[in-house]
Amino acid sequence: MLSNYNTCRQFGAEFIILLHDLWGADGSESQSDLFPGDNGDWSTWDSFLNQVVSDMRANNMTTAIKVDIWNEADGGGFWLRDRSQFMDMYARTHNTLRNILPEAQIFGPTFTGQPDPNNVWWTDWLSMIGSQNVIPDVYCWHLIRQSGGSGGDDITFSRGVFEQLLQQFGLPSRPINIDEYGSPEEQVPASSAWFMARFERNNIHGLRSVWTGGPSLHDFMTDLLGRTGDGVYFPAGEWQVYRYYGTNMTGNRVSSTPSADGFFDIYATASDRVRILGSAHTQTGSYTIHVDGMADFGFNTQGTVNVQTREFPFAGLRGEVDGPIDHGVTTMSFQNNQLVIPATIAVNTSAYAWEVFRI
Repeated sequence: MLSNYNTCRQFGAEFIILLHDLWGADGSESQSDLFPGDNGDWSTWDSFLNQVVSDMRANNMTTAIKVDIWNEADGGGFWLRDRSQFMDMYARTHNTLRNILPEAQIFGPTFTGQPDPNNVWWTDWLSMIGSQNVIPDVYCWHLIRQSGGSGGDDITFSRGVFEQLLQQFGLPSRPINIDEYGSPEEQVPASSAWFMARFERNNIHGLRSVWTGGPSLHDFMTDLLGRTGDGVYFPAGEWQVYRYYGTNMTGNRVSSTPSADGFFDIYATASDRVRILGSAHTQTGSYTIHVDGMADFGFNTQGTVNVQTREFPFAGLRGEVDGPIDHGVTTMSFQNNQLVIPATIAVNTSAYAWEVFRI
């Protein structure tokens, strides 16, 4: 853990500690294994928390720290006790961390299920954190599409339900972190761009899911990289999308709306160019991008501009992609202060970028 922490800090990243992993609840545990609070005995868990924090302080590991109390307790794989024991553990751990590690931010509940008024894990947890005043600094859950399905991955819907629940239980708004997003079938450039658009619009942080195990769990940068037989790393398709998002999408964020069918979505910024990054999630189709208020971006209300189109392809899991495909520059006319860009999504795994600039 210390090595991972130091690497994160080297690049200015914050670090999330997963207490359940340190405890040993990695999905392979059985009913006979010890869980916090078994038989009403919290002594082992209390000692564990104190030892973790002591080790952190001894190794100067307290800056930019976030603590995830327990992963996916509602999912049945990481928490093999009843819901009541989880609630007791959560409240106890929250209060302990506030006392012994006050500089850390606390994340919760980190459920695998999205906020749902009919989910007793969610309603019990929301009631408990309010009544016991153990509200986390950051609300956290997972956003994973079910295999072969189309639901479960829309943060706009999920956030809306959550805000209604906060009002119902009289809880304050706090930042939201989706610390797992993207099913295996969604780990393609198209879905990455779609998630970026959704997260940006909702001002929510998201962490890409990891679907590997063993040595690969700490390798390949969540499959954004591949590696040759000689041990040389190279970028995969999604790496290029994240790179473009991080280095090219600069300037001011521009308001945007998704297509009516919910599949096509974009994230846009304005600086020296108007840059638009988007996709149709995992669909194909023909869409149009309406850039309204051209004069607000330094153009005239009518005339012609250049539009450069790039495609971010997918070459399979850890398949090498050295850069986006440049589809060239097209001169387009516009009028009434609006530019209309046709967007043909021919490949359902590809993301696309459109850059608007002066001739």
